[in-house]
Formats: sequence, structure tokens, C-alpha cells
Amino acid sequence: MRMKRLVIDLSGLSRERRIAQGKYALPLQLLDDIGTIKHLRTLQLSNLSLKPLGDFRGFVNLTMLELQLVDVAEGDLESLLCKCLALERLALNTCGPFLSLRIGHQLSRLEHLYLGDGTLVDKLQIEAMNLRTISHSYNVGEIVVRKDSQICEVTADMNIAPRTQPGSGYKDTLQYMFAGLPSALPCVQKVSLNIWEEIQTLEVPKCTGKFMHLRHLTLSMYLRLQWKFDILRLVHLLQAAPLLEHFELTIDELLLPLYDEDLIPSVPRWPHDHLKTASFQGFVGNHDLIALAIYILNNAESLELMNVQTKDEGHLMVAEELLRREDTRNVLNIL
Repeated sequence: MRMKRLVIDLSGLSRERRIAQGKYALPLQLLDDIGTIKHLRTLQLSNLSLKPLGDFRGFVNLTMLELQLVDVAEGDLESLLCKCLALERLALNTCGPFLSLRIGHQLSRLEHLYLGDGTLVDKLQIEAMNLRTISHSYNVGEIVVRKDSQICEVTADMNIAPRTQPGSGYKDTLQYMFAGLPSALPCVQKVSLNIWEEIQTLEVPKCTGKFMHLRHLTLSMYLRLQWKFDILRLVHLLQAAPLLEHFELTIDELLLPLYDEDLIPSVPRWPHDHLKTASFQGFVGNHDLIALAIYILNNAESLELMNVQTKDEGHLMVAEELLRREDTRNVLNIL
């Protein structure tokens, strides 16, 4: 029998699944003695530690590696990865902390990288030339990529109270997009960002270039009344993505001043000829949010559908009154 999948889970009956003190140290050299190990395609290790590799020969056909609650030195992890040259997917959940972690150029087949919110990395250096997707959290600090990076999809979870967030982190959607990972990716096509906004200034971060390949943008925001936030700042992001086709904005909690028709701002026109669908989840009658929706209705000539999911009947009435009259092409779906 050829073994294609191996799972070693030593979490036992622990409900919290925390890394235990004195956890079992797995010597990977033992796996060399298993005759079918060369056929292994998937390896999942949980709640253990890895000993230094020594003369371990590696997994020549391994395509998926997942480490969860695994204690491993960054040097040993890098050595292990260099012996998994067929790897296509790598997932690190609650591993580290790593001061500096390098995903080497030897991983030429690696396409998907996932770093869970419990994985602590101060600096992540990605040299894998064919990586296509990356998912990371607030616990990953600086991310350095190749100038010719092929990463086309980014998922980032920054939804944590800023005062509890380690390091500097990103507290602003525009700051992350214009100065963070997406700004360094020449081929990025899809970005999904979940963030707890805490903006201390209304100044717009400098954007060094445009997102010429970005087609899908999904934003989920947690907002609080006492923090400065102008939703219309997002217009700068839309304008930096001239070929955007789908835009989705979810407001997890919005405690902002509500509708006052005299305060609805007017935004200068800007063409968004490729935008086909837009979606607002958690929509309320905030004047800036209304203005953003109107801006899209007036400037996206190719818009086929705008979904507006309101929080309650009162906000539904506001959306019907103020947005419906701007919908000259009958693309609105208000719920």
C-alpha cells in the first residue's frame, strides 16, 4: 500500500489545543524508514515539536504541508521546506514566533501560502517564484516579495483591537493597500481585507502606482464612532484600480452620524468603466456611505448590479429614497 496522506495529531483531549510544555519532539528521520514515505503527498502535523533535521532526506513528492501548534526553529523549518521541492501548498497555524522566515526560491512549485492568526512572524521573505495566493493575519509584520512576484490573490485579516495588536500593524485600509503587501505586487488581481479601522488622521497615504490588474476588491471593516473615519477615502482606492470589476464593502459595526440630506457630500466624477458589480453589506444611512454608493452609481457606466443589504427597515427606507432616484439603469437591489 502506498501512503499518500499522513496525519500526526498529538493534541489529545485538550479543548483549547494550546502548545503544551514538554510536547513530543518528532524526529523526521524515523519517517525515512517507512518504505512508502516517498509516495506521501499530504502531511499534517499538530501539537508537537520538530527536532533538527540532521540527515533527513525530505519528502520528494509532498504537495501539501500543514503545521498546527508546532514548535520548530525557523532555521529547521527553512531546511525542511528546502527538502520538499514538490510542495504546492503550505499552511502554518499557530507556529513560531519567527524573527525572520524565508520561503526560498527552491520551492518553485509552491502556489498557496497560508499563515494563520496564531503564527508570529516579524519579517517574511518570499522568494518562491510561482506563488499565486497568500493569506496572512495581523501577526505577520514586514512582508518582502520578489519584484517579479506572481502573487495574484491576497487575503488579509487585520480585525483585532488596535491596542492589543502587536507591532505597528495596519489600522487603515488605504495604508495597507497603498503601503502594504498589495502595493508591492505587480500582478495582484484579487484582494480581501478584514480590518479594524483606527485612523488618527484624514490624510490620504501616498499611492506610488495603480493596481492595473486588480479585478476583485472585498473590504470588511469594523468601525467605531470615536475614531476618525471618512468612508469617502475609499474613492482614492477605487480610482487607483481602473480595471476593477467587483467591489464589496461590509460594515461589521457602524456607529457614525446618520442621514442628514444637507450633509451628503458631492464627489467629482471619475470613470469606472469596468466596474460591473458592487455590494454593500450592513448598509446604514450614513451620509458618506450614501455618497459612496451614489458615486459608484453615477460613474460606473458598465454597472450591471448593485446589492445593498441594509441593517434594518429604517435604513432600508433611506436607501430607497436617496439611492433609487440615482439609479437610472435599474441596477439596484435593495434589501
